Amino acid sequence: MNHYMIPISVCVFDDISITSYPIKIDCNAHEVYPECGNFYLASISNEKKKIIAACVFISSIKDSKSHELASIAKEIFEKNTHTEEQHKQAKKLLVSRLNINDMNGTIVEVLSQNELDIIFTDFYINNSTNGSA
Repeated sequence: MNHYMIPISVCVFDDISITSYPIKIDCNAHEVYPECGNFYLASISNEKKKIIAACVFISSIKDSKSHELASIAKEIFEKNTHTEEQHKQAKKLLVSRLNINDMNGTIVEVLSQNELDIIFTDFYINNSTNGSA
């Protein structure tokens, strides 16, 4: 079965900053989301268990524990120029499904870079102690 996957943004974490980069795609993520219906955040950690990068993407795969989903996330990190170095350092990859609550806004707002920056920041703060996951 063919699955759809739309990468949206990657983020790099270092000792002093969190920097995110939108991924240029040929379609609008908010238009594809209703067809795919699944919003994911993937992260990679290094050998010191420090979170070093994350990405968000939309996929038609429903099972967050799917090996195919992990392969998709790995490919995003590997092929993106902003995360290729972090990918080389990666020792652990985690994929989590995110629930989108568009009750207080539109799907366009939810998938905006400002909201994605908040998601990346919250993820890092909530899932790391001194940068360790």
